[in-house]
Amino acid sequence: MADLLDATPAAPPALFEGPVMWVPEFLVDEVSPPPRESPDAWTVRNIQHETTIIVGESADETHSDEPSTRSFEPGDIVSFCSFQDFGPITVRIHDDGSVDTLTPVHPRASLFWAEGDPDTLSFSLEEFARNWAANTPQRQPDEPETGVVEHYTWSQPQPFVLTTTSDGPNFLRADADAVPATGAA
Repeated sequence: MADLLDATPAAPPALFEGPVMWVPEFLVDEVSPPPRESPDAWTVRNIQHETTIIVGESADETHSDEPSTRSFEPGDIVSFCSFQDFGPITVRIHDDGSVDTLTPVHPRASLFWAEGDPDTLSFSLEEFARNWAANTPQRQPDEPETGVVEHYTWSQPQPFVLTTTSDGPNFLRADADAVPATGAA
């Protein structure tokens, strides 16, 4: 594992919450395109066929085994996952894998990692600390290692129905209220 815990501890605001962002479920993978501010931000109109195309980062790039674009017709259901970044936290990891938090951990965080090192991705801070202690030799035995850990959350897939208006294509939540998709989760 990369020695990313050597980074200077950050001092983020208490319980930082980045904006809720969205990615089509079929593009979510180990390497996903950057999330966008709403499901609607993934659409473009295909005038020739009057369909809407969900576009990955670019029409020529793929981010997984899936194609970077797909065509959909009005009425189609497309699932999106929301992403919310809670920023860095500062932690102290002990040789036994226990962890002390030096800055607040957001209670909705469900993923933790040393930024840039996907091998450290864990579903809890405790799991991250145990794995780090087990896989990273300590420089000074019996001295905890202090560093920065990124934490965030991804939602389960949420269905949206594609609609079109004179303003263009948009997605509505596929629930009883059919509320327009926005940046809110």
